[in-house]
Amino acid sequence: MRASLARAGGVLAGLVVGVGLGLAAPYVFRWVTTPRALDPAAAASLEYRRFKDDIRRHHASPGPSWSAEATSLFRSDLNAAAQKTGATIVNVDCRGVTCYVELKWPTRAAAMSGADRLVREPLRPHCSPKIMLPPPDVADGAAELLARC
Repeated sequence: MRASLARAGGVLAGLVVGVGLGLAAPYVFRWVTTPRALDPAAAASLEYRRFKDDIRRHHASPGPSWSAEATSLFRSDLNAAAQKTGATIVNVDCRGVTCYVELKWPTRAAAMSGADRLVREPLRPHCSPKIMLPPPDVADGAAELLARC
């Protein structure tokens, strides 16, 4: 059974009661209206801030809890991928279910090309990496990678 929908502050909210669905409690659903399109620079800045927040959460999580074998597999695959792309690994920190990696290429152009190739390399144990370069005003070849495994 659906209760009435209310429109408030650009957010459409609805209350769906779980009667007849075998649910003991009502569920609240929120639909967000389509946001205005961000210009590309603002969108990139927002994505970079979110990525940095993910890195802060990684560093705030408890110390390493991976098995030695899983960490060894990740580092081995990462080293092979870095060699293929011309990157130097500066730091690797695995904890919880994530690994944080600092990488360096000789130039920003090399970092842009190498980062794209590096994230396509398989990383065991079934890790999905996300890599970001600093904003364009930083001209060096630094990059950060956060892999969820």
